[in-house]
Amino acid sequence: LKELGVATAPDAGAKPDPGVDIPLLQEQMRERLELQKLSASQAKLEVSEQEVDAELAAGAPGIDRGQGIRVEGWLYRIPPSADAAAQAKAEQAAQEFSKAIPAVKPEVAAKQHGLTPVPPFLVADHGLEPDLEAAARSLSKGQLSRPIKTKVGAMVIRMIERVEGTKLDDKFLRARVRKALETRKAAGAGKDVLTRLRNAARIEILVDL
Repeated sequence: LKELGVATAPDAGAKPDPGVDIPLLQEQMRERLELQKLSASQAKLEVSEQEVDAELAAGAPGIDRGQGIRVEGWLYRIPPSADAAAQAKAEQAAQEFSKAIPAVKPEVAAKQHGLTPVPPFLVADHGLEPDLEAAARSLSKGQLSRPIKTKVGAMVIRMIERVEGTKLDDKFLRARVRKALETRKAAGAGKDVLTRLRNAARIEILVDL
């Protein structure tokens, strides 16, 4: 940020221009640097023919024909850089929300515990977070999930229905399976790398005293 001429602390020089959101700039720069390190990592993201064959043999759940699971959700939102205390607070709020259902309506419980409703969406293999995808596939119709840790906070989802897709020929189905497996590996590797980076990072909070 200093190289960009952005002042981030009282002793860093000139004051930032009016309207400059320093925390947002810091978060964006952190994500950019993390992605640079991820791209330079030695994570094995290649997908073998054997892996594609195994996924096809299992029926390629959530990949082929655009099928998926439609869910609705409720989110306690926190920034990606939130500390452990904030993450624990989000998970606790999501847990209390889950316990309050079905004694009260979801919109009432969400308001009580600080969660925001998420419009219904389809959980398929389009780069969705693995934990969220796995939770959706474990649910039966109308069932609520446990709190799920996501990049933007703690979420609780409820299954609405399973959606069937259209049939694809073998060539396109195989290509879609390969792409989906590559996406899963990239998401998993990214999560591991970013966890290691953040655990090893020295975080300094500069306070104007």
